[in-house]
Amino acid sequence: MDDNTLRFREFLRVVGRGEKRAKPLSFDDAHLAMAMILDGQADPEQRGAFLLACRIRGEDPVEMAGFVAAMLDRCALLPLENRTPPVVSPVVSPVVSPVVSIGHPYDGREDTFIMGAGAALLAVAAGARVILHGAGRVPAKHAAGVADVLEALGIPAHQGPAQAWPFFAEHGLVHLDTRQFMPAWNGQLEIREKIGLRLPFSSAEKLLDLARCGNLIAGVAHGPYLGKMTGALQQLGIVRGLIVQGLEGSCDLSPQHPARMSVLDGQSVREISIDPAALGISPALDVRAAGADPISNATLTRDAFERKNDALSRGAAEALAFNAAVILWRSGLCLDLEGALAKARETLDSGAAAKFTHRLAMADAQEILSPRRGCAPE
Repeated sequence: MDDNTLRFREFLRVVGRGEKRAKPLSFDDAHLAMAMILDGQADPEQRGAFLLACRIRGEDPVEMAGFVAAMLDRCALLPLENRTPPVVSPVVSPVVSPVVSIGHPYDGREDTFIMGAGAALLAVAAGARVILHGAGRVPAKHAAGVADVLEALGIPAHQGPAQAWPFFAEHGLVHLDTRQFMPAWNGQLEIREKIGLRLPFSSAEKLLDLARCGNLIAGVAHGPYLGKMTGALQQLGIVRGLIVQGLEGSCDLSPQHPARMSVLDGQSVREISIDPAALGISPALDVRAAGADPISNATLTRDAFERKNDALSRGAAEALAFNAAVILWRSGLCLDLEGALAKARETLDSGAAAKFTHRLAMADAQEILSPRRGCAPE
């Protein structure tokens, strides 16, 4: 056996010893293991055994942080003009809000209204700056996601390094294509397809901070992952983060039920529960009845922005305002969720969200007619 095979076998012995003896890797070993996987240095059989063993044993914050760090080492960086440090104690900024990076599940949604696109659009129309990221139809679900809804609205998604910077600089919103920002990530799709289960990539990719903005929101499906994901953020040196137990592991919150969140501000971590009823959110929208079809989700989002007066559009507007409020709150534009909700509703009522969405769609149409060749600043 060569040196790589022998080294990776040691990682397998740590994570694969069974229910009582299996342990998580240290940060450095997790970093090296993921680096070897991404760089094609891990034997294919060992790689599959390792990923499945991690899946069975369950994820660990330190190990997860090592995985994320190795992935970030192989990512292109989206530069930020006037880079603003993350805000530890939220303060309303009259000049510029910190950028928020939002991690929705890469494998998409199957059953519930995809609000992440509309929430981001509404938040940016209200003054936030948002980075979304992902890839198309990822195993195991191969389901639609935020990018599909953006594209159904006529807004470009899956942008690469050359296109993303000028678009973000102009509009304050961008959806980044992880396939282009981290080519090494693409090589893992085959094994994810073959295994057909949620693997460590599924959590790690939500925590990718492709702009190194240090202000993250990510979604999880199960309560125990709130602490694990928050712990991973701390290990990575992130000082401002929000982990949300959202719909199908996304950042989207239902207007019908309370949601648990883990809030990271500096060294402070607290778990909270947000009750939409207590905030005066109408529970009229049934997120499961709305479904996850991107075209119908885009239509409903547009109808909500245009303030159509039917019950479904009004319910969608409330749900989108609720989710946009979370982004505005964590961007530092608003001191609390109540103030953020008021700002989101005001932005909806003014028509600014509809105008902003239309402008982005027109920008994409103009791009098709006259391709922009802008480059990121050095």
